[in-house]
Amino acid sequence: MATDSMSWQEVKEEMQRRKDNKGRVLRKGEYQRKDGSYMYVYKTDLGKKRTVYARTLKDLRAKEDEITRDVLEGINPDGARVTVNDFYERWKSARALDVKAEVLRENTFANYCYMYEQFVMSGFGDARLKDVTPARVEAFYKTLITERGLKLHTVDAVHVPLCQVLQLAEESNYIRRNPASGAMRKVKQAYRKKEVGIPSDERALTVEQQELLLSFVRDHEAFGRWYPMLLVFVKTGMRVGELTGLRRCDVDMEHDVISVNHTLVHYSKGKGLGVRYAINETKTPSGKRTIPMLPEVREAFALEFERQEREGVKPRMVIDGYGDFVFVNRFGDCLNQGTINKALKRIVRDCNFAQLDKGESVLLPNFSCHWLRHTFTTRLNEQNVNIKAAQALLGHREGSNVTLDVYTAAQDEFVRSELLKIADQDTNPDTNDLQTFTTGSHEGSVRVA
Repeated sequence: MATDSMSWQEVKEEMQRRKDNKGRVLRKGEYQRKDGSYMYVYKTDLGKKRTVYARTLKDLRAKEDEITRDVLEGINPDGARVTVNDFYERWKSARALDVKAEVLRENTFANYCYMYEQFVMSGFGDARLKDVTPARVEAFYKTLITERGLKLHTVDAVHVPLCQVLQLAEESNYIRRNPASGAMRKVKQAYRKKEVGIPSDERALTVEQQELLLSFVRDHEAFGRWYPMLLVFVKTGMRVGELTGLRRCDVDMEHDVISVNHTLVHYSKGKGLGVRYAINETKTPSGKRTIPMLPEVREAFALEFERQEREGVKPRMVIDGYGDFVFVNRFGDCLNQGTINKALKRIVRDCNFAQLDKGESVLLPNFSCHWLRHTFTTRLNEQNVNIKAAQALLGHREGSNVTLDVYTAAQDEFVRSELLKIADQDTNPDTNDLQTFTTGSHEGSVRVA
């Protein structure tokens, strides 16, 4: 502290300056401010001056110890100043390069950005990286469920980009570990049992519900225009983007086949800014396929084409060079998952009201258009369609667990219904003798006698 060139007066003043108002000697870089609080001034490895503040000397030295630890472990001291949103911008720039390199799909990237900007940016995103703990991330996810009413799967979609942003911060040595790692698992454990709804592997309409849906829509004056699309959904199992992106040239009425060779994707441009569409490759290479056209599917396409001609509807959108789409709204614009699901909500509501008025017991559940793909898969299983053929029709790669999972769920329900028939025969001895039934002759099926 003192040198030979310093006078005793200077040494005295230095010693006095290095004590706080309680007489405690201050370390190098420590200062007491006029209001009685403390600050610590230090320089980073790059020579940048940094300052931290604390109400007490004890708190200040705890911060000093943390800074020292960061330096020893190579943690960037700017982590105390940089916010989550700051690092989101870095992540966004890095992922944009992945899109250009075709490592990441554009619509996937757009969905990541939408979920972050919609649910993270305002509020949680303003937090400093240093202040983000696993407990804070977990609490944030729970808040999205309890206060904003998000479903568990939506929170999971928020978690994906946030976790990637914080992972980049960890890899850039701004934080020691990713605080989002493992947080979603805990939230799922806490809330999965509390969510009211149908498990994902049971999201399919029964035969009775399927027949009710199609007959109600077909005969309804307002909803009749949705009938061709819904029938094609149920009878082909196409993904929503594959169906909405279907062009007239993809429908070969002469040879009764449908060519699935691309998918139509969409994402929000921002609140009140509308929707942007794009054409992408199919979800997987196996997604490119040819689907045989059943007679009723052929008839549904013919009905749609006749209706559009009768009402003067002409497809007017051209997206990435693709146009002349089969299913469009009354203005000729493309449809998307959101508009279809909104229509389904209205259909379910009015159909159930009509059923209740007639005293009928079969009602439609609240469902999304993706249920119709599961419904198609379930019908395949009930008809004992070979699982490899099912994978080809659905556009799943061979051995896909997705097909197996849906097949297994459908098979379990089929076995359950057959066992109920057995129970009914046990309680009604006048019925026919128990007959052998088979849940499937395809590979991986269960045969019960």
